[in-house]
Amino acid sequence: MLRSIAVAAGLLLALVAACASLTAAAFGRAPLADRILVAAAKHLQDYRLDDATIFAHGKELHATCAQRPRTATLVVGRRLRLRERGRHLLGRTTLAELTDFELAGCPGALRFRLLRDLAHHADLVATTRLGGYELWLPHAHPALAVYFTRRDVPYELKLEGRTMRGTSHVRFGVRV
Repeated sequence: MLRSIAVAAGLLLALVAACASLTAAAFGRAPLADRILVAAAKHLQDYRLDDATIFAHGKELHATCAQRPRTATLVVGRRLRLRERGRHLLGRTTLAELTDFELAGCPGALRFRLLRDLAHHADLVATTRLGGYELWLPHAHPALAVYFTRRDVPYELKLEGRTMRGTSHVRFGVRV
């Protein structure tokens, strides 16, 4: 009797393993780039403030971005630079200001951009780096590289466009 139970349990285990492997083969696993991007977007929704050190236009700037529902305020140096309301920048903006806004890594704006690129099936290239990942969006305008820690927190941004170039080191704070 004990032997028949063991045989039945073994057959059931083999059947479950076969079903699981067939399911994995049929649906596959999301690419690394997509998994990193989704995890980072989930992580970014928890933050309302970030500080960034921006290297652009031949200068080093300190920027702070405060995020509220549907509104972001970017302060560069000690001067109000830009406001974003509902994914639209308010007022006239120069290319330098737009570059600073992209590199500041405002949590809501960065999250929206990453998810938009994922939804539009943008080419995403992910590579593993020491201590984290690099996610490169080569066909975005401008091209964007985002460096993540192993906990899916962005910590560095890099823009590579014809007119918009620069890097920044970003630190997120004030969780919701």
